[in-house]
Order: sequence, then structure tokens, then C-alpha cells
Amino acid sequence: MKRSAHAAVATGSQVWMYVFDHVASDCSVWSGLTFCYKHVCHGAELPFLFDSALVANYSLSPSEKLLSNRMLCYWGAFAHTGDPSSRLQQTAFCREQRLPFWPRYSDTSDWLVMNLTVRSHAQVGTRNHICDFWDRLGIY
Repeated sequence: MKRSAHAAVATGSQVWMYVFDHVASDCSVWSGLTFCYKHVCHGAELPFLFDSALVANYSLSPSEKLLSNRMLCYWGAFAHTGDPSSRLQQTAFCREQRLPFWPRYSDTSDWLVMNLTVRSHAQVGTRNHICDFWDRLGIY
């Protein structure tokens, strides 16, 4: 992952990275996939990102609703401006969410990643050992 991010930055692209690190409070979102209970499995962010929890008969707690709102605002800002932390043309709804700043990744930074959870925050070096494993495989 870091190798891909470095390559993108080297070509002049801007990169923002994230880890969705929230364990769902309601296991029914997994529809019987018990191996995902009390874990963060692939695709766990989708009901939050697309505000589709009700479609899956899943209820968001108040803190999870805030996480979902923030994700909607980040992705909306990225779609409109190319920067998830942009405050340009920010709606009143998104101003109310008090979005933590999402730093841009750069090859001179120390691997900044937005950790999306009910207490979202930028962090350094998240899951380096996992990313290093995939980078060593040289599959991309």
C-alpha cells in the first residue's frame, strides 16, 4: 500500500488514505456471517458511507450516525473539490459535523492515515507491518 501511495505521489497525484476501524455495534449487519461479529471485515464501512444501514435492517447508534455523517461529508468534499478536508462550498450540515482534519499523504510524511471510527483521527504508521508485508510481495 505504501508503495502504491509513493508511486502516486511521485507522479504528481494527491493521496488521502484511510482505515475504517469501527466494529459495528449491531451484529445483524453481517446477516449471520459470524466470523465478522466483533471484527471489522471487508466492506464494513459501506452502510456508513452510503447511509444504507436501514436498508440492511441495521440501526446506527448516535456515535455511529455521527461517523456516518462525517464520512458522507468527507466523500462529498472529495467529490466536489478533490480534497476530503476541503471547507470550500461546505454545507451547513457538514459544518455541524466538526470534521477532524484529514491530512494528505506525502512521501515526506510519516505515513499519515485517517482512522475512521467513532473517534476519527489522523494517525501515523497505522498497520505498518501489514502494509510492509504486501509491499514485500511486489505484486503491484
